[in-house]
Amino acid sequence: MKQLLIPALAISVSLLLHSCANISSPNGGPKDDKKPKLTKTFPKNGSTQFKGKEVKFVFSEWITENKLKEQTIITPEIKEYETTINKNTLTFKFDTSALKKNTTYYINLRDGIKDLTEGNTSDSNTVIFSTGSYIDSLSISGNVKTALENEAIKNISVNLYQDSDTFDVTKETPIYQTKTEINGNFIITNIKPGQYLLFAINDENKNSKYEAEKEYIGYVDSKIDLTNSISSLYIKTVKEDHAKTKIKYIEKKKKALPILEFNKELKNVEITTLKGNGIKVYPKIEDNKVTLFPDKVSDDSTTLLLISEDKIGNKGRDTVQLVFSHSDTSKCTIESSLSNKADIEPTQPIEIELSKTYAEFKPILTIKTKGKEYKNNEYSEIATITENKSKGSITIKPNTTWKDTLQITVYPTSFKPVTGYLKDTLKLKYSPKNLENYGSIGGKVECSTDKIIVQLLTKDGKIVKEVFGKKDYLFEYLIDGEYKVRVIEDKNDNKMWDQGDYRSKTLLEPIYHYSDEIKLKSNWEILDVKISF
Repeated sequence: MKQLLIPALAISVSLLLHSCANISSPNGGPKDDKKPKLTKTFPKNGSTQFKGKEVKFVFSEWITENKLKEQTIITPEIKEYETTINKNTLTFKFDTSALKKNTTYYINLRDGIKDLTEGNTSDSNTVIFSTGSYIDSLSISGNVKTALENEAIKNISVNLYQDSDTFDVTKETPIYQTKTEINGNFIITNIKPGQYLLFAINDENKNSKYEAEKEYIGYVDSKIDLTNSISSLYIKTVKEDHAKTKIKYIEKKKKALPILEFNKELKNVEITTLKGNGIKVYPKIEDNKVTLFPDKVSDDSTTLLLISEDKIGNKGRDTVQLVFSHSDTSKCTIESSLSNKADIEPTQPIEIELSKTYAEFKPILTIKTKGKEYKNNEYSEIATITENKSKGSITIKPNTTWKDTLQITVYPTSFKPVTGYLKDTLKLKYSPKNLENYGSIGGKVECSTDKIIVQLLTKDGKIVKEVFGKKDYLFEYLIDGEYKVRVIEDKNDNKMWDQGDYRSKTLLEPIYHYSDEIKLKSNWEILDVKISF
């Protein structure tokens, strides 16, 4: 009998071990997706005459933090405090001087708490209490979006500051603060009556101070005298750039021209010789770099004053000392921004650029269109030519429209390069685009001013075309794609958008966006895009 029992026992143990080696999770019920619920607070919501130093939030289940410090909003702002979690209770501990007398406090946890097991975040939980005899009840609410993109961004800080003559948003911290929701909406509640300044900042370094040139900012241009609650404030933010242009680096090599590298992409540079042997220096701009072309050489030092300007009008002044012992006497080339034999739009400008800059432009050219030829200065009957010596280019733009096939011939004697020589004749021939192969977008701007810029943008925000001062607008010869339309109220009529200035609380020029993206296909016309303001 014992001999029969031993094998049976071995088989049972083997089966047991096999079962233990393949442990699997038991089939449970549905996943717990319930959020932790706030059951009580200490003090109670709406309490007055609060004298304690701790505030507690008690939940329906055990909890843990979810970026609690980042999520929590306390107004008026308290910087220094501690938080602890014990099972289902969150405790805020303040030092003796943190809570001011006769002040209403508002604490909002937002998404800062989640349950311990499944990670379900709790709803935005708040408590309001006062260290005085009443609860302040004024509020400010509205919406924040980026000005150029018209995008709402979550967690933009919306700050109320005490108004003062010495106020500086880069140094001050707010009295009241909140953060935007995902749709850009915000509300600051339980504010005392008073005079305030309102700013919206994407506080990337989380120090509650604006970092100029690096963070987006928007603001109300005048102080708010808060005696009643305010709603429907619309704030547009932009990354303001007021930094002066300046030279970062000078590249000086033997038998090479000096190249200056600036901190920004430049639009223009003016050069004055302060000291030298009668040398005149011409700049050639390429993005943020400027090559200097002297009209003669010298082994002596030359002192130059450079006034540079970026694309949004910021200017800077630099003084440099250089020795121009080398002159670039190599061949100068010439080319068009639009390749030869390409198709052209009726109003398309043609930019012609030299590889070097030039000292003088005298039009020795012909423009032929619809069987008629215009020579040299006769071109003014059909086109306007503008010079840009800093870029070493000219732009030929039709006075009305190009007619039929366009031929342009530019002879080398049109230009006098600062150094070197130009031999080649540039011959260009263009054919008109067939409108049936493209789409069109047009519409109307309904407003009380003629100082407007209507811009057509790609889906990712690049400007495709723009028109000035036209309420009835039409963009033609568009390739298939998705587009946006926006209108700038060009208040100073300078044909560009002005960003505003936080230092003087000068608002940016208003921008109005068409609400929908426009999907366009070839041979389509979408002509009902209306924007009103």
